[in-house]
Amino acid sequence: MIRNLRNLIGRIRGFGRCLKCGDRWNWKEPHFIVFEGEGMEESSMFPLCDECFWKLPIEGTQGIMHFCNELLTLWIAFGRREFPPDRVSRMLKAMRTNIQKEMFDRDVDLSCKL
Repeated sequence: MIRNLRNLIGRIRGFGRCLKCGDRWNWKEPHFIVFEGEGMEESSMFPLCDECFWKLPIEGTQGIMHFCNELLTLWIAFGRREFPPDRVSRMLKAMRTNIQKEMFDRDVDLSCKL
């Protein structure tokens, strides 16, 4: 009930949502995936909330990339930014690399705690 109310408020206020669970960004923590640049100059997207990102299996890079592709397709369809094919290719490669690194770092962190 509270979840539905929070999501309704987020929808009314124009907040986007997690593409997996549908929860709105007004109350759910997004998981940023960098696709260009470094530091203050980096660009990222957040197709999933942090909870959904970490619930996907460790081999879930392809699953996560599905949601990245979905969000990128929405951006292109709504004319949000200019995305020439060569840039899209670089972005997808960078996202895949960053997701794999993040998953690897999680595995190393978990194994160190055992």
